[in-house]
Amino acid sequence: MAWGFLACAMSAPHLQDNIFRQITHPYVFKSASPLVYHNSSLLPGAPAPKLTIKTLFGSFSPTRGRPAIFNVLDSRSAFSLSLWDRPAHFDSLLRALASGLTASDFVFFADSPSALPKVSILADSMELRMVHIGISTEQRALARRHLHFATTPLVSLPEHWVSDLLTQWSTTRDELQVDCGGSTLTMPRLDAKYDWLGWSFDPSGVFRNHTIRAEWMDSLCIKQPGSCNLQGAVVVAPDSSSCDAYSKVKAAMQCNASGVVLVAAAGQPLEVLNCTGAECNDQKVVLPLMMVQASDGTALHKSLVSGDEVSLQFSTVDSIGTDFAISSEGLLAESWGGSGLGAGLVDGNPGDKSAKLYPDMSFLLWAAQSLEYQARLAERTAGRHVAVPIFESTHLRPATGDCYGAAPFGCGPWKSIPQKTLRLSHSPTVHLDMALSCGGAQDKDCPQWDHIITLRACCTSAQGGDCPAQSGFELGRWMTSFGRREGHWLSDISPLGGLLQAHQTGQCNFTVFSAPWAGNQGSIPWVVTLALRVGLNPSAAAAVNPPAALSSVTQPTVLTPWLGTTTETGGIAEVFRWVFFNQSFSSHFPPFEFSRSPAVTKVVLAAYITGHGNDQHGCGEFCATTHHFGLNGHSFVKNNSVPATNPQLGCTHYVATGVVPNEYGTWLYGRDGWCNGHPVSLWQMDVTAASTVGSNILTYSGLWNGTLPDPGPPAAWQQAEPVIMASMYLMMM
Repeated sequence: MAWGFLACAMSAPHLQDNIFRQITHPYVFKSASPLVYHNSSLLPGAPAPKLTIKTLFGSFSPTRGRPAIFNVLDSRSAFSLSLWDRPAHFDSLLRALASGLTASDFVFFADSPSALPKVSILADSMELRMVHIGISTEQRALARRHLHFATTPLVSLPEHWVSDLLTQWSTTRDELQVDCGGSTLTMPRLDAKYDWLGWSFDPSGVFRNHTIRAEWMDSLCIKQPGSCNLQGAVVVAPDSSSCDAYSKVKAAMQCNASGVVLVAAAGQPLEVLNCTGAECNDQKVVLPLMMVQASDGTALHKSLVSGDEVSLQFSTVDSIGTDFAISSEGLLAESWGGSGLGAGLVDGNPGDKSAKLYPDMSFLLWAAQSLEYQARLAERTAGRHVAVPIFESTHLRPATGDCYGAAPFGCGPWKSIPQKTLRLSHSPTVHLDMALSCGGAQDKDCPQWDHIITLRACCTSAQGGDCPAQSGFELGRWMTSFGRREGHWLSDISPLGGLLQAHQTGQCNFTVFSAPWAGNQGSIPWVVTLALRVGLNPSAAAAVNPPAALSSVTQPTVLTPWLGTTTETGGIAEVFRWVFFNQSFSSHFPPFEFSRSPAVTKVVLAAYITGHGNDQHGCGEFCATTHHFGLNGHSFVKNNSVPATNPQLGCTHYVATGVVPNEYGTWLYGRDGWCNGHPVSLWQMDVTAASTVGSNILTYSGLWNGTLPDPGPPAAWQQAEPVIMASMYLMMM
């Protein structure tokens, strides 16, 4: 859908619906925050006002006990158009609905009367797609019960609160401005998504407010003459199927072009252009790449081939939001990334456009699965058990200003609890109930980037005593999300319960902390609510986290091999107990000798092990490391696997068990033993058969790709030298 008519005497873009003209404004990459309505009744977590929507097949009102996910077509957004126009983008959602993997409702709106026919087209396309991908008649009927297509556009909806909410929960869209003879046409553009290895080049960021000359080429799939020189120009060319996007970009680079605009074939929807396989490793292919619709491209082509001088400008604008949800409890919830995104913020901020990189309805499914998970968690933690509060809405700020050289209990908030209060003596289960939020009302108010949060505990018989520097053990570990204010998890730490019973008449000191620069240098601190849940029904907990390998009424004796091992003294690595992942990594873990008494009938090895930082291979954050334990000649391996298939979406496999979806930034990628917005699971292995009564020797080493990691510092383009953060335990009972 073009917004104007391009000829060298171009008409101005036609007027849009009032709501959009009032609340959107353009910017060139680094603009002011979006215009918003500050309606406190429409904040996340507030009760949703009443809503009844006329649909193609009747009407819809949100049902308590079942989440509802809402998506609005923004007819001026190439991303939104691609989401609705390409049937392959429906597959995951349709399959999940047909198979009963989600029972949420999904509601689709048009933004304006002119876009209303697209709602009927979407309904028909989904029906045809279900037939195409082999969904049975019965399953199609099941899916239809959860799909709702609004016949009233957003701007005409009687319930004005929806428009007000989406105005406040704003997003961004990408635009291409074409100037010819002083007249300007604006058209939607869909930027390429070069998956995660250096190919993501936002034209709004690369070109900023510069105007770039456009040049037409009939094909980028035909080898160009060696003399072609388009320096300082952006190539406009048809999106031929004769070669892939990677080949087109390489051809444009050979002609010294500054960027590529591909024109969709007539009748074809916009498609996210991407690299595949080994192409994604080519760090030398570095041109911005985007696609525009056939109607816009045809007009642009006519002007270019007629010899007119045409220039382009690339911008990203603040726009009304397109997504929200209502939880099963009837509360408003932010769903897809883009809720409250402030345009023009740097990568990794809540304003990072990578919140919406894939126009695929899988993201609507993940939003639903996340709300369903939260409802299950609330239900299953409401049973009979002992809840011991540790932190209640506590700001995660260093207690002493920074962590450097400080004892762990000066590195963050801490609390002392008498051991008798923990009531662990005869409990088969111990869980950490962790909720993470931030001080702001919306996602956009939350900290950027992903950080480690760790819970350290130290038990002592001295009443009122503290723990000396580097004492204590790691009880739990979590990874923060990118700019999401929600996160609630239940972690089974039953095997470590014995560590909290060292002195029955003493007390345990707990501290929770992150890096001192987390939370935007501490200016936007994370807010932690944390409790021990003792005696939680194991079957109830299993629905949200796998059960522990070790469960007994009598808490085991727990040993802590290599406690406090780090490669630094006095720095943050010492506080977090990081070890540089290089040729000397294993030397920091000498053989650990322990004794097993005849009364011990079971020995379990457990560990928290995650990789961070990066080098020229992606280790240790972005590649899978393996961790090898030896016990008296027997071998045991912990594989920190990054999913081998589609690693870009690695952590989405765990949304149903608590991964916070749509983190703003690189939330999608499976990491070295962790996912953003999720606890690190306590790995466990029964090693009883390998142990002997009397003396035992435990060894440990870490490998990448079957060998030791590279020596020395990483390549210059990487973010930090790779490290491994490891805490190991031996439970005997």
